[in-house]
Amino acid sequence: ALTGGGTITMTRLYPKRCITPTVKPTQSDCIWAAGFIDGEAWLGMRPQRTRPGGKTYWYPGITVAQVVRAPIAWLRDRWGGSLHIRKNHTGHLGKKDQYVWQAQGVLVEYLLQDIGRYLKIKHLPDTSESTIHTEEE
Repeated sequence: ALTGGGTITMTRLYPKRCITPTVKPTQSDCIWAAGFIDGEAWLGMRPQRTRPGGKTYWYPGITVAQVVRAPIAWLRDRWGGSLHIRKNHTGHLGKKDQYVWQAQGVLVEYLLQDIGRYLKIKHLPDTSESTIHTEEE
């Protein structure tokens, strides 16, 4: 169940195996997230094959990595997805590990419904008709 008040009132349906949000984003949450994602995220379409030689399906995905956990957990709490630690074995970033938030599919569509009007840089191809796009074999 979502906690807190917010401006988002529509009912959202999530896939059964999806890590769902726990906090309902407010308008100011959406504005802050848009700025953060514009500056720090990868946002795009990811390919997935059903089986070797099969059709390729495309779905929206987002990845954000930070050495501080708080903003990553904040995003996960409001828009679902996963949070994991990427160990730094290369010495990059002063040997600090990174916290990584990832979401895909319907979670990204809901995120973009909330923050899309505030984004200045990052955008996906139109996914209003369907998340899944196919590429001919």
